[in-house]
Order: sequence, then C-alpha cells, then structure tokens
Amino acid sequence: MTEVIVILGNQLVPDHPALRKYPGARIVMIEADDVCRQHRYHQHKLMLVLAAMRNYAAASRREVTYVEYRPGSVFRTELGRQLDKYDATRLIWMQTSDRGPNAALEEIAAEHGCEPVTLENRQFLTTPEQFDGWLGEKSAPLMENFYRWQRKRLDVLMDGSSPEGGRWNYDDENRHPLPKQRPVIPPLPGVRATHHVTEVAALVDEHFADHPGRTDNFWLPTTRSQALGWLDAFIDERLESFGRYEDAMAADEPFLFHSVLSPLINLGLLLPDECVAAAVEAYHRGDAPLSSVEGFVRQIIGWREFMYGIYWCRPSAFDANFFGLRKPLEDWWFTNRDVPQDLPLPLRVCLDRAHEYGYSHHIERLMVFGNWFLTSGYQPRAVYEWFMSMYVDAYEWVMVPNVLGMSQYADGGMLATKPYIAGGNYLQKMGHWFGSAKEAKDSEFTSRYWQFLAAHDDKLAGNHRLALVLKQARSRGG
Repeated sequence: MTEVIVILGNQLVPDHPALRKYPGARIVMIEADDVCRQHRYHQHKLMLVLAAMRNYAAASRREVTYVEYRPGSVFRTELGRQLDKYDATRLIWMQTSDRGPNAALEEIAAEHGCEPVTLENRQFLTTPEQFDGWLGEKSAPLMENFYRWQRKRLDVLMDGSSPEGGRWNYDDENRHPLPKQRPVIPPLPGVRATHHVTEVAALVDEHFADHPGRTDNFWLPTTRSQALGWLDAFIDERLESFGRYEDAMAADEPFLFHSVLSPLINLGLLLPDECVAAAVEAYHRGDAPLSSVEGFVRQIIGWREFMYGIYWCRPSAFDANFFGLRKPLEDWWFTNRDVPQDLPLPLRVCLDRAHEYGYSHHIERLMVFGNWFLTSGYQPRAVYEWFMSMYVDAYEWVMVPNVLGMSQYADGGMLATKPYIAGGNYLQKMGHWFGSAKEAKDSEFTSRYWQFLAAHDDKLAGNHRLALVLKQARSRGG
C-alpha cells in the first residue's frame, strides 16, 4: 500500500497529525495557479502563503515532493499526477477549514482509486460535531452562551465552576478610545525576509502584478520561529493594553495594541491553544490584567470558534440577501486608483492601509468598511469578494459568517442581533476622525445611516434593539 499525505498551504501546523500517524507515507505539497487565482488576492496574501509553504517544506525532517508554481497549473491535475506517479492507494489529509477543498480531495481520491483518510483539524479547538451538539435547534445562537460553554469545557480562566474573577467578560473595562495623552504603542516586530520570501516576491511581481498591494513592503512572519516571536512580542508588549483599546481607531496607527496573529493562526504557523495558554500564563504571572486577557481569550475560543462552527453547521444561512441590495462594487476598491475625491476620511485612510498591509483591525473592518458597504447598498456577495481578496487572514470559513452574517446582515439576524451600522458620532468617539463633533454629525456616514434606516424600516421594524433609532428615523423623515 502506497500512502500519500497532501498538506495544503493553510495547514502548516507543527506536528501535523498525518505526519505523526503515517511515518512512512509520501508527502506532497502543491503551489497551483488556479488556487492562487480563486480571488483577486492581495500580493501579501500570496507571498505569505507561498513563502510559508516553502519554508515549511524546507524545514521538514522528511522528504517532501514539492510542486512549485507554474502559470496555468491546476491543483486537481497536479495532485492526480502525483498519485499516479506513486501508484497511491491511500490519500491522507487533515480536514480542511473550508468545505470546498475537503470535498475536492474526496473526489480526487475517488478518481484515482485511493482510499480517502481525513484526520481531525488541529487548527481549531472545537470540531464541527461538537459545535453541532451545542447548537442543537437554536434558531439564533448567541456567541456569549457558546463562549461560556467553551470556558467551562476547555477549563480556561475558570475558578472551579465559576469564571476567574467572578465575571464572564469585562466589556465595561475594555473598548475605550485612545486618550488625548496616548500610551506608548509598541511597533510590530521586524521580520527578516527568508530567501523563500525573496523568491516568491519575484514570482508575484511577474504573475500577479495586477493584484492589490505590492511586494516591496512585505511585513509578515513566514516561519514557525518568526510566528512564535510575534506571539511573544504581543504577550510582552501589547497584551496589557489590548483589552482597553481593542475597539479604538487612530488615523496614524494601523495596528494599535492588536495581536495581528490571525494571519498566522489561520495559516497554521501558530495554534489557538498555545496563544490562549500564553495569554493566561501572562495573567497568572501578573503581567497582564484579567480584562485584557479575557478579551483576547474570547476572540480565540469564543468568536473564532463560533464563526467556524456556524460556517460548518449552518451552511445555507448565508445564501440570502435580506435587504435585497444590488449595487456592484466599483473596481477602485481593488486598485486604490481613481478613488472618489469626496470619500470620507475614515474610508480613505483605512482603504490606503488595507492596500498597504492587506490588514485592518476588526473595528475598522466592521464599523468603517462594513458599515459603509451596508448603508451604501452594495451587494453582499460583492462585499464578501472584496474582503476575501484584500485581507491576509481571509478564508471562506471566517469571511462567510463575519462578512455576510455579521457585517452585512445578509442572513436577516441569525448571527447578529442587529445590523452593525452607525453614523459619524460613533466613528468620532472611537477614532477622532473628524475635526469636530458637528463635522462628524454632518458627515456622509451619518446621512447614509439615517437613509438606510428609513429605506429598510419595514425589514427592521420588529427588531427591539432598533426601536428607538427607527422612531428617530421616522421623525426625521417627517
């Protein structure tokens, strides 16, 4: 029996379960053109994945059959060629985070007469089966309830059967804007470019020059050791203030106190349990307050795992377009050229940053971009395509529920209890984007907010969380 393990580009986990269980199997890794072109990926996303794949293969203690990028190459064809070459009888892989690749690997195995063997995904702490057991028949599952279940199940920040410190979350201590006298914001650690990064930069320049971003300012770790260094730097330098300022924005600070670990966790260079353990250990050492540690833990074992579970267990919930929005997304969103001159400052700054880094922190994504897209009437799937293309941490499993469910409310409220929209006052409070409170009140964000509420009154009238603002919108219309 000839066994072949295929390791995908976003499964670069240490101690891969297939390598441990099948020590004699052949290992195959493939860079395929069709995979690189599934979306109009930011150049930093392509560099991150391809360079990390090459580093991973080079660091392997076992021989890897590595298929490098060729224009026009197709993953299915390339993997089939390797299975035939080795006369494979068994194809082994770790369950993919997205549904599509998992199904495709099943089909490829069948086409080439291989027994398919799927191992549990190590990039999450909750399997789809476990989440489905918790979910049951809940029509509108609440992340907060799931998060408490997770804390107990995983025994994270627990004092017996009670939460550490006596409270489940510390929202009232977190989510503050930056004060006028700013705390020192440590920069992200610098990263030395490996020779694989240099190689891949040339590849991207040659074949993907029309994609967003550019290669000469690449900034991300692409090895396991570099990723661990980023985790250590976050724990030592930014975790202490993370919780308090996790919803803050600043025109001159793209990263603030955020961990910026999502690209590395979603790729497999870091594991969620080790990130959680590092934060909890910092709390126990007295190096970070419980409020910040709990906020970080909630993002990983709560929100991240909740999104993954919803994606797998409620796959049909996001095919809807609740508000019936149809506006197509203009190409300048992808090119950052010929951008309208009257674009409000928050959008202009955040768009420049998205093109510069392939990254925005979660409040900019939700309350600047998502807010604007929704109140402007853009088609939800077009918005999803932009997010999938632009961000280095974007994968289907996380962007479907986050963008279509939470940000664009396309599911009509299965995931979010209300649309996440706001006027200029919120942006001014959290980011001081405008010259004055009056300027914020008179901004295009504010006018589109009220117009949206008025236009969709019939769809939102039954939402008790919006009763007051809908009443105000009706009054303004009168």
